[in-house]
Amino acid sequence: MTTLQRSLTLASTRLTTVYGTPQTTTTVSSLLSFITSQRPKNRTQKLLRASETFITNLEKFSKAVDTFAQCAPFFGIVWGSLRILLQCCLNILTLTSKLSATFESMSDSLSYLNSYEHIFSTSPRVQEHIEAAYIAIVDFAVSAALWYGKDSWRVWWRCVWDDFDTRFGGFVGEFERRRLLVREEVGVAFLGSYYGKEGMREVRMWLTPSGREWNHATVDHESVMSRRHTGTCSWVLPILHRWKEEETERLWFIGGPGCGKSLLASYITDTLTSSEAGQVLFFYFRGDDSSQNSALAAVKSLLLQLVNNNPDSDIATHLQAIRGKYDQPTAGDDVYPELCKAFTHCLTILGDKKIFCVVDGVDEMAVTQQSLDFLYLLTSSTVRAILLSRPDPRLTGLPGVRHEITPVIVAADIEAFITAKVEASETLALVSQQLRDRIVDTLSSRANGIFLWVALVLSSLEAACTEKGILAALNSLPPDLRGVYSNILSKLSNAEEARRVLGMVCVATRPLELAAFETEGLLLPVEEYITRLLGPLVMVRQGRVEGVHFTLREYLLEGWINEGVAHGVLASRCLSFLSAENFREPSNAANVHLEQLKSTHTFLEYAVYNWSHHFHLASPTPEINMDNQNLKWMEDTIFSADKTTIETEQLFSRLLSVRTSALPPGHPETLRTQLRLAEVFQWQGRIKQAEEAYRNLCKVSEGNHTYLPTALSGLARTLERQKRWPEAEQTYRKLLTLAPSPATTNSLAWTLLGQHRTKEAEELYTANLPDKEAAKCLANIYETSGRFDEAEAVFLTSASELAGFYTRQERMEEAAAVLESLHTATPTDVTLAAEYAKILTTLGRKEEAEDVLGRTMRECEQALGECDETTILAALELGKLFLAHSKPDDATSWFETAHIRCSFLPLSHPLTLAVHQHLPEHTATFFSTCKTSLGPGHRSTLQSGRLFASTQQPTEAVETLQWVLEQSKRYLGEEGKETLRTAEELAGVLEKAGRGGEAEVVRRKIGEVRGRSGWMGRRRRGV
Repeated sequence: MTTLQRSLTLASTRLTTVYGTPQTTTTVSSLLSFITSQRPKNRTQKLLRASETFITNLEKFSKAVDTFAQCAPFFGIVWGSLRILLQCCLNILTLTSKLSATFESMSDSLSYLNSYEHIFSTSPRVQEHIEAAYIAIVDFAVSAALWYGKDSWRVWWRCVWDDFDTRFGGFVGEFERRRLLVREEVGVAFLGSYYGKEGMREVRMWLTPSGREWNHATVDHESVMSRRHTGTCSWVLPILHRWKEEETERLWFIGGPGCGKSLLASYITDTLTSSEAGQVLFFYFRGDDSSQNSALAAVKSLLLQLVNNNPDSDIATHLQAIRGKYDQPTAGDDVYPELCKAFTHCLTILGDKKIFCVVDGVDEMAVTQQSLDFLYLLTSSTVRAILLSRPDPRLTGLPGVRHEITPVIVAADIEAFITAKVEASETLALVSQQLRDRIVDTLSSRANGIFLWVALVLSSLEAACTEKGILAALNSLPPDLRGVYSNILSKLSNAEEARRVLGMVCVATRPLELAAFETEGLLLPVEEYITRLLGPLVMVRQGRVEGVHFTLREYLLEGWINEGVAHGVLASRCLSFLSAENFREPSNAANVHLEQLKSTHTFLEYAVYNWSHHFHLASPTPEINMDNQNLKWMEDTIFSADKTTIETEQLFSRLLSVRTSALPPGHPETLRTQLRLAEVFQWQGRIKQAEEAYRNLCKVSEGNHTYLPTALSGLARTLERQKRWPEAEQTYRKLLTLAPSPATTNSLAWTLLGQHRTKEAEELYTANLPDKEAAKCLANIYETSGRFDEAEAVFLTSASELAGFYTRQERMEEAAAVLESLHTATPTDVTLAAEYAKILTTLGRKEEAEDVLGRTMRECEQALGECDETTILAALELGKLFLAHSKPDDATSWFETAHIRCSFLPLSHPLTLAVHQHLPEHTATFFSTCKTSLGPGHRSTLQSGRLFASTQQPTEAVETLQWVLEQSKRYLGEEGKETLRTAEELAGVLEKAGRGGEAEVVRRKIGEVRGRSGWMGRRRRGV
């Protein structure tokens, strides 16, 4: 017998002594339920409860009476006696209130303790602390029962000397200590499983919805469970017992809206979990949350639970094998059939283990072929499903043993719920016992089995404030939920503002964070403001605002709210949030990854991903229009940030769709967005798509001398990159007729060089002098054709280019002289100093070279500071110079100096990566930090991954580069330049690892992608 079982046996014995009848408690939950049902039993405690307000108010004036009693000796004796009695009453009331709160807290904790006990059954430390927490609950419950069961005079006497902390503090303190230890050990156990199994972390990330945690299913379950009243739903136990014995595959509970189906689902889940009959999976569909209303979301959640519940199985390995193919932002419907197959295969991996699956709100699932496939998926021989839904004709023909949740079945639960709520209400507990009984009787008879109707009506009764008002409300109760909604909406004090806020709640793709409702000049905390404005119509859970029930959304969208206007309000809110000053700073707008901002700006992620959705569905209103300055700023910000990600391309595609549908053809705002989308394609290396976008822009901007030249220039560049020189030449000549410029002339000359028409290119460059680019290209033509004197004459116009010319001609002394004069003029130019030092090293003047860079380092420290990026670059160049001089210790010292100072730069700064290239011992940590802080798709993460792979053995490097390649495909696209570069490195490493066949496959794939994208590379002009 375990320690917990012995404690429960002892508790049963002591309770039998207290209550005089045999008591048997086999679980902690049943013990708490029994003791809760017994309190308070004696009339004295009931009388005190009824007199609570009078006693509390009397205490306020006790000091004044104390002063008066000092002047009247006889009255002082009487008042002193009453004062002791008053203090005893207050002590009893305080102790009783704290007991109730502690019982409620412990009851709420039981659900997640039971879940942790099941999920982490293989962790001895977790089990040890959970058992100790259970024992603390048992000890507290028995002590409370003994206190409740005492004679009245003993209770009074003990309360003179003992307060709550004295009598119960030890039990409560031990419980809280163990509860915290459980959470800590669960975290440790989870991290062990999270990182222990190959691919486990990546699989979890893949299956977890955006913005949610890995344990989001448990969080949702605990949220529902916390609303369930103790002692309800037990009517389902005989049905469950019979169902388990009959081995029927599917059990289906049908009930009207608001009858407690979600609460019943949480009860069934807890009951099956505690019975240890098998693994229990669960999912709560929510029609108002896009992350919880699809069959795809349900299958992902169930798979994630299987991964979490079975960390030692091969489930994660199997899912990792299929993740790469479908781990794309655009993979939606395509991935669903594969996930269904994976779910079936995972059940096969578990063998004969019994699997229960509880799914609530099936009627709120988006109706597609996928939804029917999902329901049939749950008929597997190893899955026993329990479904809960409203009556729905679409679900009528599906197999399953159906049970209707009728008013008669839940009548006892309804009455218990009403009684508990009335007694717990600060307002209703003060009315006469006769009126309280009438409230319970009236609501019980009128509820028709609808818990939600009861809860909303009780809120209305509490707002009545007087017994007369409560009686009037009881005599005019609305018959159903629609009537309750209408009644509450008609009594809102600020209907216009309520319509605005409820509209945002209704059209949001998921529950909104409190930050979404912040308004200028608001004097109250946002949560209090929302609660006062909308009363019982909304709930705030985990920092998010949601409607009290899905039926409220259905009712409001039938006419009380204009859906188009509501989308406009929310789109405007998203844009104004995104364009706030704290996001306008360059460090935030362009260089900081979204993951870093989400933790401090909770509404940010929703605003980023959903503003265009709401904008597209918005009706024209004063709040939202195409000239919205916030919209323009947001577009500029996205474009100034990383243009290489798929996310950026998707946002601009969406924005172009919005502008095209809302504005006339050829509108400047549409042309600007179209131009930027084409430039995004070009940045990503998707040249054929860029070409198509530029050609479309040329057509629609014909006659527009602002956008047509830019479109022609972009089109010509895409043709250059595909080495389609004649077409590029033709495009540049057309551009010259529209907008002649030296840059266009140089580009035309470059296309002529591509066609080996060097003489014509030379004439164009000569005619374009003294343009610097033309001079450089012309000199390079002279140099490559052996006309060195002419090249030198042209290079004389640019000292830095002349030094390069002398270096290529191996005229080092002349190059050194030129660079020396330039260095003297600009002593803090690190790049110039490094080039000068290289020339001196070539000439054998190593000490002088070191002195040049050393002086530059000191100049930068004095002028710019030790942690300026220019100073850090100087330290890096010094390290590289000492490495070239075969002084590895000095080189390492300067690399470490640069590394330490890089901690003051953003993690994504190019210098940070450059420094780590020379410190292989730090590359693993750098890669890990980038993944954690910047996210798997950030450019710095991908570059640091390739750098880390370069320090590994070929076999290990293959695994690292495969991960980097998967993330590159996901975030930058298969045709992205970074993706292709990673693929080339992977092919090389595969070859070194002796896997030549795989290397050849990768290279063929690279060739296919290059052919598809049109990318042929581009030489630097003039070379």
